[in-house]
Amino acid sequence: MERDIGHQYVSMPQNDLHQIDQVVREYEGSGKGLAHGLQKDAVQNGFGARLIKNESRACNNWKFTFELLEINGLPALTFWDEGTTGLTGDIRSVEEIEQMSAERKLTHEQNLSRFLTRFESGGNLGAGSFGRGKLIFQGASKTASIVCDSLRNTDKQYIAFDRKIVGTKLVQQRIPFQGDEAKEFIKKATNSALMPLTFSGTRITVLNLKDEVVEAIKNSFISSNDNDYSNDFIKMIEETWWEIIKFGAKIYVKHKDNSKLVALTDPLKSIADCRDNQNGYRVYSKELIPVVIGNETYRIKELKYIVAPNHIDEDLREIWIQRKRMKIGGISKNVNPHHTIHKRFCGYLVLEPKLEDIILLAEGTTHYGFNLNRKGIKQIRDIIRTELDNYQQKLGLRTISPESASRQDMLDAMKEINEAAQNLGLLTEFSIGSKSREIEMSVESFSLPNINSKRIEFGEDIGPIVYSIKNNTMQPKFATFHLTAEQRGVSEKINRHSKIKILCRLYDKCCNTYDFSIFIKDRPSATAC
Repeated sequence: MERDIGHQYVSMPQNDLHQIDQVVREYEGSGKGLAHGLQKDAVQNGFGARLIKNESRACNNWKFTFELLEINGLPALTFWDEGTTGLTGDIRSVEEIEQMSAERKLTHEQNLSRFLTRFESGGNLGAGSFGRGKLIFQGASKTASIVCDSLRNTDKQYIAFDRKIVGTKLVQQRIPFQGDEAKEFIKKATNSALMPLTFSGTRITVLNLKDEVVEAIKNSFISSNDNDYSNDFIKMIEETWWEIIKFGAKIYVKHKDNSKLVALTDPLKSIADCRDNQNGYRVYSKELIPVVIGNETYRIKELKYIVAPNHIDEDLREIWIQRKRMKIGGISKNVNPHHTIHKRFCGYLVLEPKLEDIILLAEGTTHYGFNLNRKGIKQIRDIIRTELDNYQQKLGLRTISPESASRQDMLDAMKEINEAAQNLGLLTEFSIGSKSREIEMSVESFSLPNINSKRIEFGEDIGPIVYSIKNNTMQPKFATFHLTAEQRGVSEKINRHSKIKILCRLYDKCCNTYDFSIFIKDRPSATAC
């Protein structure tokens, strides 16, 4: 009998826990980390669900709150939006949602159904587009468990459900709880730590919160004058959402009896408000710059470059793009300001909506950066180069050739390592080293990846670095050459990325040269020193 092979097809097995871990690794690989990604996607979803479309006017009626608390004796994070629609749309079963998704009928009005699916963007007014943010909430939980509830502004219906891992599968209710059942569910699921919502909006609660997020939130309530954008939860929010905060958006972070309103602080406050030749700032601003892509012309609504009177934090030392009022990420790799201002320089671009749609296709899935080879990005980068040249000429900074810039970078870096060079007997243009030894070593030359900058990103090479080893005696010598690399301010050596050890034989009165490149493997950034 002939077999009907069609009936043998089933869904491929999948490990949802591994998928969640992969999403977390993507966020951690961005250099920002889990806590930064969590706040970004949380506020992104909340601001996208606002009732008023216009961003600046919406900020007066919109509010978002994070609260660190305990549920069943374990740390949890709950966050909710106000002045929003809630999870609107039809309340359908999982099977119905799957069918609608297959038929491409999950329109932007079906916010609830889109939230209940994988990798479907919420379709609201926010900057999200890949629908991956929902999994970062799971990834922030040690048990991949979250609880959701929402009061919808359309029909005043209250709904609640949870999503968790059972075995390796991510599961949720077939149909969300509604009305009184939802109210009882939310109390039971949180051991009465949360009560049902009384205002329209959506609340997500991450159970058994990971330590990294717990510490970031606690750091927000430790007095410090440092601009720590990598470990302070409030500073992460400020960096990402400075533009809507400037418009008056209210974002709160709570822990126990403490509550803080996220506000703009320097340097972001000054960057947002500065004017040219005021308080030591130099500002270059242009509006409605045409961008020709194919046969179409788009517009950069605003381009702004700032040179601050003092050094600014390294997290801000770039030219970035704002999209739907959210800081996306740098677009200026290998587009470097003059070495005399690069530690005081930053800038940003605001694009018209149609151009936003173009560059969205070049964004990474975590919204932290861009594929620099995609359509639209190249044209924008050409513009920021041209405008940077114009600005630097206005500042009276001489444009130098790439060869001269590389030479200057090398000399600057060698000057900074002069003290160590003397101790090691190295020869530089600033020191002749220690008294002559039997074996001497000198740095002949080296190059950095970015002209006019000593900044080095992960995935880049330092080098080639050319070393000369000389035998000053009349006898042959055996020497072992070790090369290590160290990031300034970090006690741990990074030579675990580049372990170089060479045993060489030096004949009498001879000189050998060796060249190496160091690959920066997994640190977000470093500075040559």
